[in-house]
Amino acid sequence: MTRMRLRHINKSNQSVLEALRSKPHVSRVGSCNGDRPSCQMCIDRATDCEYTVGAGLSQRQAMNQRLEAYKYVLDLLRQGSVTECRTLLLSLKSHGSVAEAVESINRVRWTR
Repeated sequence: MTRMRLRHINKSNQSVLEALRSKPHVSRVGSCNGDRPSCQMCIDRATDCEYTVGAGLSQRQAMNQRLEAYKYVLDLLRQGSVTECRTLLLSLKSHGSVAEAVESINRVRWTR
């Protein structure tokens, strides 16, 4: 098994993280073995950890998935009719964040 460098959030630093909402994954980056629910580093330090990516994904894979989702939405905007683009823009504006909107639009993509 290869060791992946994963980023995760140390729950004891959560108040610090709340102040840094734009970069929630920066609390501690270390040599994480990827074990779940707690990696060896957190077990050794007797702390809880929370991963920022799903099980079986590296940071890079998760970032590539997000990039593909954004590309899909941009392609829809580029290739869609005026009516389709209006609908997409309304969807983008109706969500709390662009990331939520992109996730919602892509969810529709996979349920077709």
